[in-house]
Amino acid sequence: MEIVGRLTDTATINTLNDGRAVVNFCIAINERYKTRQGETKKHTAYINCSYWLSAKVAEHLHKGAIVSLYGSLSSKAYIDQNGEAQPVLYYHVNAIKFITKMKSA
Repeated sequence: MEIVGRLTDTATINTLNDGRAVVNFCIAINERYKTRQGETKKHTAYINCSYWLSAKVAEHLHKGAIVSLYGSLSSKAYIDQNGEAQPVLYYHVNAIKFITKMKSA
């Protein structure tokens, strides 16, 4: 599955106890549509992403960059402090293609 979105922040690298590194980042996907009444609505989906193949890619994943991702999508839910279930989308990335790159800060 391919998804395209904009990074919401610069990627981080987390190292596990066994020495493996995972690159974590979040993308936003914007959708605009018109209701039957003609009103334009905007919806943004936020997707938490993980990339396990090479930590070096994190050098290029900066806030604002637009990326095309190939991988698989999953979802989970957690209970917030108000006792309500909140959905979270996760994307296990197999390949990254840069549509635009942002300069490092």
